[in-house]
Amino acid sequence: RRGLLRLALAAAVVTGVTGARAGPAGGGAGSRPSIVLFFVDDMAYGDVGATGAPGIRTPNIDRLAKEGRRLTGWYSAASICSPSRASLMTGRHFVRTGVYPGALNCNAETGLHLEEHTMGEVIQGAGYRTAMLGKWHLGQRPDYLPHSRGFDRYFGVPYSVDQGSLADHNCKQKDCPYLPLLRDGDILEQPVDPETLTEKYVQEAKGFIEASVSSGDPFLLVFASSHVHVSVPGKPQYSGKAFQGSQRRGHFGDAVAETDWAVGELMLELDRLGVGDDTLVVMTSDNGPWMNKETNCGSPGPFRGLWPLLNGNYWDTGKGSTWEGGFRMPAFARWPGVIPPGSVSQQPLSTLDLFPTFARVAGAPLPPGLVLDGHDITEVLEHGDGEPGKREVWADGMPLWRQKDPIEIAALRTGRFKLHFLTQSGFGDDPVVAHDPPLVFDVDSDPAEQFPLDPTDPEIAQLVQDSVARRLDLNTTIARRPPAQKGGFRKYALCDRPVFDDCFNTGPLDALEL
Repeated sequence: RRGLLRLALAAAVVTGVTGARAGPAGGGAGSRPSIVLFFVDDMAYGDVGATGAPGIRTPNIDRLAKEGRRLTGWYSAASICSPSRASLMTGRHFVRTGVYPGALNCNAETGLHLEEHTMGEVIQGAGYRTAMLGKWHLGQRPDYLPHSRGFDRYFGVPYSVDQGSLADHNCKQKDCPYLPLLRDGDILEQPVDPETLTEKYVQEAKGFIEASVSSGDPFLLVFASSHVHVSVPGKPQYSGKAFQGSQRRGHFGDAVAETDWAVGELMLELDRLGVGDDTLVVMTSDNGPWMNKETNCGSPGPFRGLWPLLNGNYWDTGKGSTWEGGFRMPAFARWPGVIPPGSVSQQPLSTLDLFPTFARVAGAPLPPGLVLDGHDITEVLEHGDGEPGKREVWADGMPLWRQKDPIEIAALRTGRFKLHFLTQSGFGDDPVVAHDPPLVFDVDSDPAEQFPLDPTDPEIAQLVQDSVARRLDLNTTIARRPPAQKGGFRKYALCDRPVFDDCFNTGPLDALEL
């Protein structure tokens, strides 16, 4: 079979690594596919046509889904920006990396721990050209930026678009500078106009792809869109002029439409250069919708988290929470000749799985002794879930971590069941609620988490007993680095102006969203 042959030629031996399965021996550089990852900011499960968005047209993303495998059981590794991206880049739970609690400040002193091995470093070491475009959010100081972490090229905004002031709108924090656009460690524009960002990202990506194809080397491109995260107060959503007013869903829909255009442009570029069939393309998002932004955020689709709405007096069950809306992401993978078109995987999979999967596909040996929490899912991408009853990738339980104190495993996904030990809204003032016994939902048949199962049922009681023990074991045995998120310091702000203070907003404090 063509797919089996190509995968065998591309794969490396991956041994001695927790969480990653071994693959067959790798072939030469010419046999290895390139890899493109579209990693969208705050795009929720219900925001694209392929997963049911009613008021947004996404023909290019829908094409990606149709021509590959829809991964309908996909989970992010965290429900907020920086921790999720730390896990993407390392294949490790964010507590191992030190990137917690919450998102890094725009003036953060540190970032992703410098001893961590990144996806870029490992795949670059296998002879790939590597580029990171868009939002990074793992540290803005020189040693923490992508060009120092395994990426030959970085072009983007180093944190969320709402963490920098615009020419005519102030940031929500007093000490955030004007929004910078970087190439490697150099500031190209400050402030950059977010309405031009996506077009700039696309042009840079096309240049990288063309240069890589001309060199004859395979490449890894991480296209981390600044869309569809909210922007600053007074300009809560944005898009390029060509997309403004194009969607029934309003400004948010316009932002999704521009994201879809970017995907389409790069897919066309791959085909134009003759490498579309030799490229693994994956698309997903970092976390669910920031629900208290109302119509300026996305939709969790069926993953609404109705139990707390009906019993806990809050509705904020997206980003920041451990309800399904915070973690369940749209995800698609396309690799012609390897991944069957029109196929689906329904089992739980995770952003944590991308690092070991990309390493295997690239034939990249992993550093000795590296502990990964993700799994190589090349078999799932090619063959799907297999026969009913076949052991799933995360059969031992997928832990879902809280992103704020107490930093613990709040929920555990085990097969079709999900157990909540601690619950709280994403960004509300409600207290943390401990559940003993845990709330248990069959999220396959009850994706809205509305109907908890009876803990006295013998099957559920055994599940609870096993899961309590598993959670305790994981909470106590997963090594943690000290937290990197300790606030920000004005002196670390990025600035391209002769007078440092000229890089900050000067509006009255009562105009800021503090």
